[in-house]
Amino acid sequence: MLISKELTNDFSHVRNDATKLESSYLWDISQHLETNMNWKSLGRTLWLEENVLINIEVSHRLSGMRELFYQVLINWREKQPKRCTFGNLYTALRKEGMNAAAKAMMTIRRNN
Repeated sequence: MLISKELTNDFSHVRNDATKLESSYLWDISQHLETNMNWKSLGRTLWLEENVLINIEVSHRLSGMRELFYQVLINWREKQPKRCTFGNLYTALRKEGMNAAAKAMMTIRRNN
């Protein structure tokens, strides 16, 4: 994954955080991914294959944006368990311009 110089310089301590993410945390962060964000783009950045994204869309398209994002995160954890870390999710959110959600990750983490 290519990481911009800004991300490398400003957030290297977060980017390198290897803390594994639990389902409850993924559900909590999904509430910050609901509006005007591209869940498929995030899924691709998280190394999910296109057929997985299609299956998520077919199975959950009527469930709302939060559920679509949550399913992306859950599938990522199932299919890429070694990559499902705080740092990788934070970096992916920043890469996709989902900066408010990345910032929310820090708040949710402090409250857990």
